[in-house]
Amino acid sequence: MLLLWVLVGKAFVVICCQVYNCLMLMDFFGKLKKQKTVIDIRVENQGDKNLAIIKNFSSSIENYKSTLTDEPSVEMVGELNSPASSIKLRQLESFVGESLPKDFKDLYMYANGQDDGCGIFFGNEFLSLEAIMSQLELSKQFSNKPAQKILSKRTMQELVNYMLSFVDDEQKNNDDARLRFAASKNSIGGAVIVSKDAKGIITEKPLLTSIDHNYVFGLLPKIFDTENPLMELLADMQGNYSASVCETTEIPTTSVPDSAIKQLYYHNKWVPIFGDYCGNYIGIDLDPDINGVRGQVIKYGRDEQQMHVLANSLAEYLKITKQKGYFDR
Repeated sequence: MLLLWVLVGKAFVVICCQVYNCLMLMDFFGKLKKQKTVIDIRVENQGDKNLAIIKNFSSSIENYKSTLTDEPSVEMVGELNSPASSIKLRQLESFVGESLPKDFKDLYMYANGQDDGCGIFFGNEFLSLEAIMSQLELSKQFSNKPAQKILSKRTMQELVNYMLSFVDDEQKNNDDARLRFAASKNSIGGAVIVSKDAKGIITEKPLLTSIDHNYVFGLLPKIFDTENPLMELLADMQGNYSASVCETTEIPTTSVPDSAIKQLYYHNKWVPIFGDYCGNYIGIDLDPDINGVRGQVIKYGRDEQQMHVLANSLAEYLKITKQKGYFDR
């Protein structure tokens, strides 16, 4: 009799486990179906808007999620916000002083960015209109501040010599090579060696160093009379340099293709759409240089002294990401 009860107990446990597994599978597929339904409903409700850009964007998000191998990672990815209103879009146009391209409006009338979860666009945050205006306000502050004078040329030369001490002999013997370096109160950008080849093509090579950040941060207050310096430095291999603080936006940036993007660090006509949480953005350019196209998609930000045009329009860029995945070069 005891053996019979043991067998019955084991059978009961097995049945309970099977039922539990079935319920978990039903819940999992139910979530998938619900998520798919939300996306389908969003697309169906777009009316006469550009459905191609919306489907390409949705496909890019789903393709990214499919690359995440564990469930916690998927659950941490943010969710799309509700569509933006036409009033909010007009407010952004007024703030920028430019009309927004149709593909941009179509995207934001599909979803006004994302919530506070992890980046939904290949790990990058999809910025809401409110976040865009906040970032553009920062750009205006940088653009409107006057340049600062160097207080101590001796200390500046000390910093230049310190950075050049990391350059190898081959680079030091290149008369065309230049050291480009940026530093703020709390961060360091670069450094890179910029040079031209025989055909005049500009190349950049990262200067792999073990920079003593505390040493650099200690020098900055002695060089510039400002509480929050953001210095841009360009020096040749002999130690001759030019430098400025980011209160003036004109710094030695380069554009790929040449003269497609204006040589600025920040520009309030660059509207960010995706951000990497580190001050770098992918957005649309509403004030291109002479070889650029209005509405072109560009990569710019804190670490982007060489800026690239990624596509001629937002619609074109999202079509590429649907087909090939994320790219920023």
